[in-house]
Amino acid sequence: MAHGLDTLPDNQARELLTAAAAGLRQPHSAWVLTDALDIVCTQPDLAARLGNRTLRDLAALAEAALSGDSDAAYAQPAVAGLLRLAVAGGTPHRLLTLLTEITGTEPADALERLPVLIGIARDHFADTDRLLDVLGALENQPDLAPDSRADASFELALATERTALEAADRTTADEQLRLALMRFSEIDRTHEARLDARAHAAAISAVLAFADPEKNPTGADKARQ
Repeated sequence: MAHGLDTLPDNQARELLTAAAAGLRQPHSAWVLTDALDIVCTQPDLAARLGNRTLRDLAALAEAALSGDSDAAYAQPAVAGLLRLAVAGGTPHRLLTLLTEITGTEPADALERLPVLIGIARDHFADTDRLLDVLGALENQPDLAPDSRADASFELALATERTALEAADRTTADEQLRLALMRFSEIDRTHEARLDARAHAAAISAVLAFADPEKNPTGADKARQ
């Protein structure tokens, strides 16, 4: 469809676009929605022709899933679709409004994998520190699955690590690196399968050890010794 719209008469193209929009608005299942969004997000022309109604429909799907008014399984693909379209150049307004309103009290199944998407959104868009509060709420929500809480903890650790890398002075960088190390180490301790957390902890430990003047004196210090 995405490759053939330009070759069709206008009336047929309109019918196909109407059918596609209806499918995104009322998908038959979460996996069908995921497959459909893969096509839309990889075909800029199709996304452009569907227009802002796609963003509106995806936001409505995600909101219904998060509020418990529809199948929780729709939340992740709908939010992922909003994120992919925003990163590709669309407006992030609906996405960020949706994400910043998450409290952690939504159905646990609807929040599955959302911490990862929240972390990606914060990396890509400016003025999104409110998302750190959302991640904190998810991290401390006892009703969430352990894996979802670990995802939130990992994204908070990544945010701290990034703050350290962007710090303007060494003192702040050192403080934030140590905080990130503590966060990653705790995830590694409580979730053996989180090798990503272990890798980050090892990397930060190496940086801190290398930067410690007592363990790694400068050439001048070595000469004095």
